[in-house]
Amino acid sequence: MLYLADDTYCFSGDSFYWSRTDDDVAVAESVTWYSISELAASLARTAPRVRFAWLLPGHGDRKQLPADEFAHRMHDLVGRTAELSPRPIDFTALRW
Repeated sequence: MLYLADDTYCFSGDSFYWSRTDDDVAVAESVTWYSISELAASLARTAPRVRFAWLLPGHGDRKQLPADEFAHRMHDLVGRTAELSPRPIDFTALRW
């Protein structure tokens, strides 16, 4: 679930976040509780319809970029997420 405010702010919850490691928008594959395939399908439906300049995730860094740049990065995220394979979550491997 995500919320858009004024076509400027995207509150992405746990759907996607700004990764310091990748310096890009990312999904948390290791803790996608329900289904990475469903998340990929949801992003494919949603990403082309949203525009924002601020990403405000539930976890991870917030980030401000021009809306066109975020649109491009979201398009790329859709493709990367679609390539991920479903796998069981190893809760013992997670460090909180």
